[in-house]
Amino acid sequence: YTTDMHSAIEKKCEEGGCSNYDILILMPPTMVKDKKFINAPKWREQGKINLIDGTNTSVLETCTTKELIDSCRIYQYESCRGLEGWVTVCYNLDDIVNFKIKDAIVEKVIGDDVELRTKEAYQWVMMPLTRAIDTLVITIRDTKTPIARILKKVASKHTDLVVCNI
Repeated sequence: YTTDMHSAIEKKCEEGGCSNYDILILMPPTMVKDKKFINAPKWREQGKINLIDGTNTSVLETCTTKELIDSCRIYQYESCRGLEGWVTVCYNLDDIVNFKIKDAIVEKVIGDDVELRTKEAYQWVMMPLTRAIDTLVITIRDTKTPIARILKKVASKHTDLVVCNI
């Protein structure tokens, strides 16, 4: 996720009559430490990205209305139920899929429990993938993961709607 990409998203929102508040960025737990988005200072300073760190609940209590409107929202994937964005960024989607595969609870069955965990994780990840109203941006940390291959295959079948940079 680059500052150029974020600037293009901001421009798209503005053209659609939206504000930065309409940009929702979802983070895996690997990007949160001590209830804070670990890259927030870097994104603010280097990238000039106005953001509200929704992973830090105490920040939300002190925001002014202007700060909320002028800032994109960052939340953990786990908190995305009920949220939506004109543009939604699923940041490091492969990280949350891997986390969900490891975290999945499956009953002891005869067969491949990894397959069951994977199916459960893919089913769960549909929730964040449906948070976008207009545009969905997906970033992948490791382009060799199974989810990256799946997304690339889907993108190749829908070149009229999807831009894929894998």
